[in-house]
Amino acid sequence: MRRLFVIFTLVLGACTSAPKETQYTQAPGLCGEKFSQSTGMQLSMAQQAFANQNYYSALAMLQKIEGSYITKTALEAKALLKTNQWDEANKKYTSLLNSCMKGQAAHGLGLLTAYQKKYKESGHWLRFAVDMEPANSDIRNDYGFYMLLIDEVDVAKKEFLTALELNPNNQKAAKNLWLALARGQDLKAAESLTRRYGWDQVESQKLANALNTFNPIKNLETSK
Repeated sequence: MRRLFVIFTLVLGACTSAPKETQYTQAPGLCGEKFSQSTGMQLSMAQQAFANQNYYSALAMLQKIEGSYITKTALEAKALLKTNQWDEANKKYTSLLNSCMKGQAAHGLGLLTAYQKKYKESGHWLRFAVDMEPANSDIRNDYGFYMLLIDEVDVAKKEFLTALELNPNNQKAAKNLWLALARGQDLKAAESLTRRYGWDQVESQKLANALNTFNPIKNLETSK
């Protein structure tokens, strides 16, 4: 009987002791961050909400996460940018400039200042982002569009071509390249690009409308 009681006590103790949270090793966060299982699940849910374009929901989920994490801050910055909370987005991106995410932070600041029509500052940040992450297709595309915006068509084409070689499925870069080609009167190359990506009549009309309404910045010094 005594032996049975000892075994029962050991089993009961094993059931009632609180399990320790393990660290994620399969999917670390940005800059190699590791999280507890619960924090990792919270971040995953917030990332999914962001991917579904539920930006306010993503921010609400991120607010529940205790502690300071680069992965959390980076997602907050992107969600704040998407919801036009520019002052808060600026703070988050600026705080990431001294991390392994400085290229992405500069990219975010470049987009943010462009939305605010601070074009000269935007160009500075986007150029810095390219220097930090030269193989990032999205960054090369956005820098290319900035160059197109200030009417540097040849430089813009080079950036769009680079973006497409890095990621042939980057539709934004492909359409921006079409815009640059058409603006530079290289209509044959623009038509070839249309065939390559199989754009239908509706998409082609959207591109034509974009070309007709596109107005480059004439004087960068007088922009806000």
